Amino acid sequence: MVIKFIEKYKPKMVIIDSIQTMVMEDDFKAGSLNTIKDVINSLLAISKQLNIIILVIGHVTKSCQLAG
Repeated sequence: MVIKFIEKYKPKMVIIDSIQTMVMEDDFKAGSLNTIKDVINSLLAISKQLNIIILVIGHVTKSCQLAG
C-alpha cells in the first residue's frame, strides 16, 4: 500500500486520487465505507507521525453518494 511508500521515501506531500480506489493489505473491498475509513485513519496516522501533508480526493455522484 501507499503507506509503505510514504514510510520509505518520506515525501513532503502526498495526493490520493481517489480514496475509493485504495485498499488495506488485508481487505480487498475498494470503495466500501469501512475500507475508506480504515485507509483514512492509516493516512492520518502516518501524516501526523511524519508531519507531512496528505491531500485526499473522493468522488461523489450528482446525488451526493460515494462514487465507485
